[in-house]
Order: sequence, then structure tokens, then C-alpha cells
Amino acid sequence: MSDRADIIELRDLSDWIVIGFFTPNYRPMAEAFAKSLSSQNHPHHLFAVENSGTWSNVTMLKPTVILNAMDHYPNKSLILMDVDCIVNGSLHELAQFQPNADVSCYTTLTMKQLRRHRQNFSLSSRVMLIRPTHGARDFMIKWREACDERPWMYGAERNLVLAFSRAIGVSFSPLSITYSGREVGTKKATNAIITHKSAVKTFQENTSMTARALNRASRLFVFK
Repeated sequence: MSDRADIIELRDLSDWIVIGFFTPNYRPMAEAFAKSLSSQNHPHHLFAVENSGTWSNVTMLKPTVILNAMDHYPNKSLILMDVDCIVNGSLHELAQFQPNADVSCYTTLTMKQLRRHRQNFSLSSRVMLIRPTHGARDFMIKWREACDERPWMYGAERNLVLAFSRAIGVSFSPLSITYSGREVGTKKATNAIITHKSAVKTFQENTSMTARALNRASRLFVFK
């Protein structure tokens, strides 16, 4: 299979499809993710994209990938997932979640008490449910515009919040934590249908293990 080939498995009777995207260095992870989806009969289309630089630059491609998928599947609901997500069960209930909402994703509100109370609102793009509606398309266009406007932001999710603030008339619903892709090993991921194991953290852990192994090996050979 070409490094530039998409990974696709369709099921004609389904009115929804899992989508995602990957750069060439993430293909092994994307193939493993696709294999997991296939074993559970989940239709999917993972788009192959060129590496556009840093991790942050690559995340900025998300709204463009979604709009491309909306063109490919104009009558299907899209379940966007990062390819380092783990699907632990059926996605049929997720596909039927809040059918009147154009877009759903996980929301977080955190508070800090400084001189005054401060709260931060964030949206997660790790898992998103996108309906085949004009409202959803408008939201994604605004997200893409925000990424073009502020490419220097760290990650596309900060621009997702900007798009949210501009998405007048779009119907939105917070996504249930069960499907939100919380990190493996955390309390929020317990019994969840969709969890997440960060590819970046996995790489860092593997690199650290390799470094420790090399360090131990170097101690066995002392040259005088």
C-alpha cells in the first residue's frame, strides 16, 4: 500500500462513518486503528495527508479534512477521531447522540482562584460528531478560517473555541464523556467506549526507555 493511500472500509447501509487523518509517520498507528474499527464493523475513512511541519501545524488540518469528508459523504454523520484513540465498543449510540445538534464535542470548564476567579473554557477535537447540515459546514468553515487567521496558536483546539464564538445559528451539544476519548489510565476513562493513548507520550516513553537501556549498556563497557 502506498504511503499516500487513504485507508477505507465502507458499509453501504450505515448512515454514519468514522473519519480521521494521518501523516506518513503515523501510518502504522492509523493501520492499527483501522484494523480495530474493522474488527468491530465500524465503517471508516482515514485520510492520508502530507506532513505539514510541527504537530501543531498538522492539527490545523482538521477542519479541512472534515470539510473534505463532508464532500465525500454528504448524507452521512461523521465521527471524527484521532488515530491514537481506542474504540472499546459499539459506536451506534454515539451516532444517534443528540440528532438535532449540528456539532458535538467534549467541553471542559476549569477555574482558578487568583485575585479574582478565573475560568477557562475549552473544546476537545479528539472526538467530534458532525452532522450533514449547513450549520455543521458553516462551523467547520469558521474553524478553518480561524486556523488560517491564527496559525501560530499551539494546536487547532484554541482556534476551535474561536470558531465556536463566531458560529451564530449553529446548534451545538457537549459530548458525553463516555465517547470523549479521555486518556487511558485516568479516572475519566474508566468504562468509556472511546479512550485515548497519546502518540506523543508513547513516543516520549519509548525514547526514554531506549535512552535508559543505552545508559545501562554503556556501564557494561568501561574503557581505560
